[in-house]
Amino acid sequence: SLLFSLLRQQPYLMALGMGGHTGPFARLLAAMRWASSSIPFFVQFLHPARVLRQLSYARRSRLRRLAADGLAFSGLAWAANKIVAAARAAVKPKAPRGYAASLVARFDAWADDLWQQGRDSYGFVAVRDSRALNSLYPEGFNRLARLRVRRRNHDVGWICPRSIDAQGTWFERDFGDLKLGIITDAFALPADATGVMDAGLRYLIDDGVDLVVTFLSHPAWCAAAGNVGFLPAPSNCAFYRSPAVEGLIARAAATNRHCHVTYSDGDGPETV
Repeated sequence: SLLFSLLRQQPYLMALGMGGHTGPFARLLAAMRWASSSIPFFVQFLHPARVLRQLSYARRSRLRRLAADGLAFSGLAWAANKIVAAARAAVKPKAPRGYAASLVARFDAWADDLWQQGRDSYGFVAVRDSRALNSLYPEGFNRLARLRVRRRNHDVGWICPRSIDAQGTWFERDFGDLKLGIITDAFALPADATGVMDAGLRYLIDDGVDLVVTFLSHPAWCAAAGNVGFLPAPSNCAFYRSPAVEGLIARAAATNRHCHVTYSDGDGPETV
């Protein structure tokens, strides 16, 4: 009843995350014939041995624990990671040159200019002007960086990487005492996605994280993740949208303007 009342007031509704498609709310939306998909999930292991010893997904059964420990302590995980990285480097396009990132304390007029320049490149995207961004990422937000990305002295985008010590937070359940990197959000013209993603990843590497994860929906951003070394992994981020939103997305996709949804489009970043 509440949902139908909301739809009468605002037909453009969506739900994101929910732990996947099997929860009660996701099943309710499916029963209402809302369109659904999963937002692609990407991961990059920077310290694979540590990850195998701590990542709960790799240790959910005795057999998995034995395999993970064997890979970690034998050095095979490190070797395999290097082989995969080398193979991907041989076939993937080189990261574009000329991109430079600088830390900023907040989003200002430059972010508004980027929003105006890039918003029509996407068929469905949450507002990313400075007012919305400073509300979503207030000053002093724990362990979140705001990177202003420029190329040849021109603003081309921004990205918000975040590093979290999982121990003592709710992330510990899945990541043990790993240092987790998250690409929470990013915006640029699709053509600049790889350069912007590379800037965010380099920041997290320099910060010493063990692995980096992100959710991305747009084809150009998914390709950018692959270009800088991320691997696709099973996703539990369900994306349900009302018929009005699905119609908007379908019409935009017909003109090659796709949906841009990121980690922060659910409840926003956690204040761990």
